[in-house]
Amino acid sequence: MGSFSLNGVFTALDDPHDYTPFPIAERGRFVNGKPIRQGFESGRVSWPAGMNTAQYNELRARYEANKNAYTSGAVPKVSGYGWRAVSAWWSEPLYTGMDGPIVHGVTMVISRIANI
Repeated sequence: MGSFSLNGVFTALDDPHDYTPFPIAERGRFVNGKPIRQGFESGRVSWPAGMNTAQYNELRARYEANKNAYTSGAVPKVSGYGWRAVSAWWSEPLYTGMDGPIVHGVTMVISRIANI
C-alpha cells in the first residue's frame, strides 16, 4: 500500500507511523573532531495507532517467510523524508494488545541495516 517493504511491497499494510534509529557506537574521534562510528544501523518501526488484523497478519506472514535471512526491503530515511532500499535482519512484529479486530502498539525492530 505504501513504500514500506519487506521482500516485496505489502497489499494491506500501511506505512509505519514512526521510525526511530538506535545510536551507532562511537569508537573515537578524528583529528577534526568528527566521531568515528563502528557498527550497523538499527532501528524500530512502529504503528502506535494500531492496525487491523488483516494488516498484522500480512506483516506477520512476511516476517515468518523471511525470518532466518538477511532480507531486502525499504525503510524510512533517517531524515524522515523519503525511503531507502536496504538489506537487514527483520525482528518479530510485537504488539501491546488486541481489541477485537484492532491490534494496538505494533513495533518491529530492524537490525544490521545496510543500504543497497
